[in-house]
Amino acid sequence: FNKPQGMALAGDTLYVADMENHVIRAVDLSAGTVTTVAGTGAQSRSRNRVEDGMLGNALQVALSSPWDLAWDGANTLYSANA
Repeated sequence: FNKPQGMALAGDTLYVADMENHVIRAVDLSAGTVTTVAGTGAQSRSRNRVEDGMLGNALQVALSSPWDLAWDGANTLYSANA
């Protein structure tokens, strides 16, 4: 982790906005493991993700300093980027 910022808890999974690595991590609290669930590790400079073709698989989309996270309680994780 490099400057972890916002977090969201979904059951036994703690999602962490890993700001300086430009990714979102999932910490499985039961297993004690960490995986990347979104971001490529490269910082996005795009302001229009649709026109730049940057929508799709979460692991193939560059993020820009994810700042905060929110879990909707069902199946959607929202991310705010700086």
